[in-house]
Amino acid sequence: SNSSFFLPPPPPTKFDQKDLRETLVSYKPSNEELTQARVLLLGPMGAGKSSFINSIRSVLYRHVVNLPIVGSGSAVFGYFIFLHLCQSLKELYRWSLCLSLQFQPEAPIQPSTAGYRLDPSLKDKIHCVVFTLDARELTSYSRGLKETLRKLRSEISDLGTPQFVLLTHMDLVCTSGMRDIYTSRVVQAKMQEAAELAGMPLSFVLPVKNYASELAVDCDIDILLLGAVAQILQAIEDITAASEL
Repeated sequence: SNSSFFLPPPPPTKFDQKDLRETLVSYKPSNEELTQARVLLLGPMGAGKSSFINSIRSVLYRHVVNLPIVGSGSAVFGYFIFLHLCQSLKELYRWSLCLSLQFQPEAPIQPSTAGYRLDPSLKDKIHCVVFTLDARELTSYSRGLKETLRKLRSEISDLGTPQFVLLTHMDLVCTSGMRDIYTSRVVQAKMQEAAELAGMPLSFVLPVKNYASELAVDCDIDILLLGAVAQILQAIEDITAASEL
């Protein structure tokens, strides 16, 4: 029976979509040193990083947003920093969500690089790292990519920075619909696989479906996207609150 799946079911849809959205729109870091949340998205090319950014914008605009795709080439990992993750709706057009910084392996950042800060303050640091993985490709990722992922995981853990796995393309795994994502054994298996690949607890895996071919936003998709962002923001709150102690 699917009822044995131990992840809690999502809260009531009609209430929670509005509640999650308003929480995201009105979010402001509780740590007075911070003016914004900084989240670093890492993942293989095509895993859904740009689509996730566009999808979050779509939820907030209440219509599907299709910005130019960011990131191409043969690099194993695309690196994206999106700043001002949560601002008021009035400021949405000034967001830096579409800002991308490509860190090329052949030209790594050095202390001499413009803007490099040897001893960054809390507001200058990355507050959460999110590894973006394609649920369809988990078994086909190369050994090199898996080793890179685990190395990054280890180094980021040493910094005490919260980490999550964003598992995309869940609609192609859970074909019965996004409402069934928390009761699907297929989804559970994929999440477990992603957790083992990244070396993280299962609860750190966030299943989502990005907007791709849709012509209008969908409540069930929105809830998954907003739920993922809510967990990311909560982790940031926890870690930045601890820094004040």
